[in-house]
Amino acid sequence: MKALGGPEQHGKRIGKAIDEYVERFDGQRSSLSIHYKLLLIERCRPFLEKKTFDQLDTRTILQLYDELSKQSAKGALSENSIKRIQSDLRHFFNRSIEVGFIDELPKFPRIKTQASRRPHFDSKAWRTLVRHLREFIKVTNRKTLRDRSMFIQ
Repeated sequence: MKALGGPEQHGKRIGKAIDEYVERFDGQRSSLSIHYKLLLIERCRPFLEKKTFDQLDTRTILQLYDELSKQSAKGALSENSIKRIQSDLRHFFNRSIEVGFIDELPKFPRIKTQASRRPHFDSKAWRTLVRHLREFIKVTNRKTLRDRSMFIQ
């Protein structure tokens, strides 16, 4: 019998929320994004299962990253892997908010990223690059010539 006066009470353990999350999305496993989210949650289950939502903070999430990096083949996680893991964990925590396990998202650690990965050329370097491309373009095959001449424009 449900109480009339408030939301349905759930356990404080994260393991119960993981079970509900997997049960909810297991039918949609054919979607690759859902499939990878469920795989991540299953990899996180041994670490998070016994913890409570009250214990969930930035330090706990960092410890989870350390645990996941130990499980990885290289022993470390790349920036993009951490971003993907954060995205999937946010999906799990947002679902936990909808169901009523927690009231707000926990704070995630900041990720150190490179400022810009694209190469930047000044005008002198750009002129040198274009000058060398002129020699690269000189071919007899017309299709190759067309493709290579598009590099300059």
